[in-house]
Amino acid sequence: SKDWFRKNLEVAYKEGHTWIYSHKDKSITELEIISALEHSDCTRSFFYFRDQDYVKKKFPDGPTEEQRQIYCVENAKSSEKLVRLKDKIRASQKVATFSSAKELGDILLRDLKAAIEIDYKDS
Repeated sequence: SKDWFRKNLEVAYKEGHTWIYSHKDKSITELEIISALEHSDCTRSFFYFRDQDYVKKKFPDGPTEEQRQIYCVENAKSSEKLVRLKDKIRASQKVATFSSAKELGDILLRDLKAAIEIDYKDS
């Protein structure tokens, strides 16, 4: 609800996240991404985007209403916001695209193994 969101913005602001009020129109997910990429000492991040045709492939006859609620954005405004967020991430981060849960698992395993090898190469 909007009250819950507004109260959390106030708490975050009081805790020192003063940048947050310039992003009142963002979703919680986008605020978390902005925080990690722009307002932390994060040195490594991984982003994985589902292939645009995933839903069409998974549900060739079209998703049911229940499936649509899980796999699709709510409306055109949400879709536009998601496109902008993904474009912003792509502009500054490496992004992998997956088309199945198995493929995502394989990519995650590859990326995490590589990160561990880099971080613990002398161990």
